Amino acid sequence: MSYQVIARRWRPQKFDQLVYQDHITKTLQNSITSGRISHSYIFTGPRGVGKTTTARILAKSLNCVNGPIAEPCGVCENCKEITQGNSFDVIEIDGASNNGVDNIRELRETVHFAPVKSTYKIYIIDEVHMLSTGAFNALLKTLEEPPAHVIFIFATTEIHKVPDTILSRCQKYFFKKISPDAIASHLASIIKEDNFSLSESSLFAIARAATGSMRDAQSLLEQVISFSNDSVTDQDVTFLLGIVPVTSYIELLQAIISQEPVRIVEITSDLFTTGINVSRYIGGLKETLRAIRFIKHDVTIDENCGFAMSDTQALKKISTHFSDEEISRFFSLLEGLTASLRFTENESLAFEMTLLDMLAVVKNPSLSSIIKKLEEMPEKKKPLNNSTQPHSAPARDPLPVKQAWSEIINFCSVQKKYLFELISLHVHNFSGTTITLTPKTDQKQIKNIDKDDIIFLQNELLRLCREKIQVIVLNETEEPPLPDKQMVRRDSQATAEEAIVEMHPTVQKIVDMFHGEIIKQKGDK
Repeated sequence: MSYQVIARRWRPQKFDQLVYQDHITKTLQNSITSGRISHSYIFTGPRGVGKTTTARILAKSLNCVNGPIAEPCGVCENCKEITQGNSFDVIEIDGASNNGVDNIRELRETVHFAPVKSTYKIYIIDEVHMLSTGAFNALLKTLEEPPAHVIFIFATTEIHKVPDTILSRCQKYFFKKISPDAIASHLASIIKEDNFSLSESSLFAIARAATGSMRDAQSLLEQVISFSNDSVTDQDVTFLLGIVPVTSYIELLQAIISQEPVRIVEITSDLFTTGINVSRYIGGLKETLRAIRFIKHDVTIDENCGFAMSDTQALKKISTHFSDEEISRFFSLLEGLTASLRFTENESLAFEMTLLDMLAVVKNPSLSSIIKKLEEMPEKKKPLNNSTQPHSAPARDPLPVKQAWSEIINFCSVQKKYLFELISLHVHNFSGTTITLTPKTDQKQIKNIDKDDIIFLQNELLRLCREKIQVIVLNETEEPPLPDKQMVRRDSQATAEEAIVEMHPTVQKIVDMFHGEIIKQKGDK
């Protein structure tokens, strides 16, 4: 007995063997059971999802010796002949090669003959949209008034090309693309029956590559099985089919997380050595990022995403290392790469540069991601060195005012040198819970100690002394404050009349923050 390929050996022979088309099978079975059998059906949907197979099963259900019946027996003479394709009462026509008016005229001449030994004479016309306009017109009259024993079943991938006059006379059934989960599950059954070993990740990779077509998935699996008699690795699948398992994308993202540019270049080099299609690889990487973003937003990854359970768990771990904004920027970079690949001479170079850009996104996070990470960090109070941070020291017994003041002065000498210099220009007088700072008599003019610094001193005293200590700063030697409009310094060659310029509030804040002074203003020469 000659070998049969997987697609033929595993072609469904009953309604319950059809994968992912339950809405079709249930409707057809109910119509047969209730006796509501139409004279014309049209099955439409993507390639490889079971349109022609369903047409044959429907033909067996109608012409089974026990029929019409919801599920054909598959063992009677009529069922066997339909399965083998040599039934006199089930005629299959390829619409692509028999699309002329003459072919349809010949069909019209035979429809009036009664079935040889079955209940119905069934015409299955595949790719019916390929018929010419004249052929459709010739078929229309037969569809309007068909003999009672005739049933037409049309199959097409492009229903929009079928004239409305034909569609209006048919029951329409829309087949869905088969989900990766359903394809992977069916492929797992096949390899189990054939005693073949293939990882779950590779099965899902094949299922995603099939883009909803069971026939395509079975053809890819056939190619993999032909490579070895017992098992193949994920790398073999990549090499043989150019299909990339999710493990490859996970490895690449791990290299980005750990900031390993050398590893990234090695991975891309290996991919190009196997002859991988760059556009397909980028598409798979974008699908992986989509899944990661879904996980971050607590969106359930549906069966159409097509990831094995082990892959999903790995993606959940990876998702914790990326912010939502980083994933968005990754996607934008890959979208830009996809658009530019048509115009680049070196695909590998463009791809490597994009991956290194993704590496830089993580290495140099945006301000918003930094703020978010800081907000998410738990607050921890850590004791710091007393010599540099007295206000963060661990709790201890209250100190006398003079001792506390001494500690504060030592701290300022290291951390707040400007304040230390200002305080050193004053005489310190202690009286109960009050410290008075008076400018030294030998200082002609000194800067004020501002309110923020006074509050700082009082807060530190409160913490160290465990009671409120008032700090009073006397500025007896300082000139009275200028009005709101400050006088601009006069140049030696200026006239006796002084220019008055209003200082901008922002400038004033900067001056106060850094304890500076205005040396020159706009307009000065």
